[in-house]
Amino acid sequence: MKNLCIDHYKHRRRLNEVPLENVRVLAVEHEDREMKKALWKGIDELPDEQKEIIVLRYFQQLSYQEIAEILDKPIGTVMSSLYYAKKRLKGIVGKYLGFE
Repeated sequence: MKNLCIDHYKHRRRLNEVPLENVRVLAVEHEDREMKKALWKGIDELPDEQKEIIVLRYFQQLSYQEIAEILDKPIGTVMSSLYYAKKRLKGIVGKYLGFE
């Protein structure tokens, strides 16, 4: 059932997706590529549960309520999990970009 819900939301949101390659993160092309590379490396290093919640929130642009329904978790747990996932991702990306 969970996968069916995820597939439904993916299909519904696909029309609104913006490919990551077309997003301008930084003004300088080289820095832009470096940031994207670090971001994806960081996401790959996250535990599966944290990776899933980051993707659902920021790439599928689902609300906390939608994510809670898909993952069958309370909304507070979703918000807390997302907080810790972002905190961990920030540390990982910072390592790749030499901020730590």
